[in-house]
Amino acid sequence: MSAILKDHLCPQCGGLLNAATSIDGEWKPEAGDLSICLECGAFLVFNQDQTVRKMAGEELKKLPATNPIQFQQLMDVAVLCAIYRQTVKAQTVKREPFKN
Repeated sequence: MSAILKDHLCPQCGGLLNAATSIDGEWKPEAGDLSICLECGAFLVFNQDQTVRKMAGEELKKLPATNPIQFQQLMDVAVLCAIYRQTVKAQTVKREPFKN
């Protein structure tokens, strides 16, 4: 389920963030929830006002030990986002027509 957010920018790439989707169904982001920027793949953490901040390196390093399920979900979504970015990039590249 997607949540509509107020417009704000990714702290990593400056991409527009105005919605978030949960892998667990109906959901509204809360402070501390994790996310990933679809544009650049940055790991993000929701603030109280539903904007995001970039996840600190120490937070990411501790995540496998403190919450292994959440870490695995984050990695799974990161892979899907990377595939999406590559697919979009491939579709926007202009190619010369094939010639025999």
